[in-house]
Amino acid sequence: ELRAAIARIRASHQAEASQTAEVLEAAENLRTQVADAQKNRETLEAANETTRNSIAALADKTNVAKDELSRHEARKAFLQDSVVTSPDKLTREISDLENAIERERTSVGELDKTLRNLNHKGDLYAKASREIGKCVKLMEEA
Repeated sequence: ELRAAIARIRASHQAEASQTAEVLEAAENLRTQVADAQKNRETLEAANETTRNSIAALADKTNVAKDELSRHEARKAFLQDSVVTSPDKLTREISDLENAIERERTSVGELDKTLRNLNHKGDLYAKASREIGKCVKLMEEA
C-alpha cells in the first residue's frame, strides 16, 4: 500500500511537473507577446511624435502661406484701384480734378482777399477806437 501511495504521489508529481512546464511555457509566450507589444507601442509613439511634429510644421507653413495670401490680396486690391479701365474715364477724372483744383484756388483767393479786408477793417477799428479813446479823454478833461 505504501508503494501504491508513492506511485500515486509520483504520478501526481509528474502531472504537476507537466502542468508547471505548460504554465511556464505559457508565461514565457506571454512575456514575449508583452515585449513585442511594448516594441510596437514604442514604434507607434515615435510615429505619433513624428506625425505631431509634421502637423505643427505644416500648420506653421499654412499660417505663413495665409499671411502671404493676405498680402497678395491686399496688393491686388490696391493695384485694381490703380488700373485704368477706360482712358476716357481717366481723362474725365483728371479734368474733374483740375476743375476742382481751380475752384479751390478761386475759393482760397477769395478767402485770402476777405481776410485781408477784415484785417484792414480790424486795423481801422483799432485806430478809430484809439482816436475815440483820446477824444473821450479830452472831453473828460474839459
